[in-house]
Amino acid sequence: LTNMLFMRPGSHVLELRHEADRTGNCYFTMASALDLNYSYQTCAPLHPEEPPHTADLRVDVRRLERNLERLLADG
Repeated sequence: LTNMLFMRPGSHVLELRHEADRTGNCYFTMASALDLNYSYQTCAPLHPEEPPHTADLRVDVRRLERNLERLLADG
């Protein structure tokens, strides 16, 4: 997501986020500062005992497809 630095203002960013992460807002903050449209999708961890910043995530692909379609429709 650090490639956000090179995106045009008004572009869309979608973060795949650990469902228990309630404090890690660095990408939202960076997107706001860069005038980017930020969205996120929560994902369950593969191993629940792992901390949010290092856990492998299970991505609901159908939900991801819907989110990407929504972002593309917003232009």
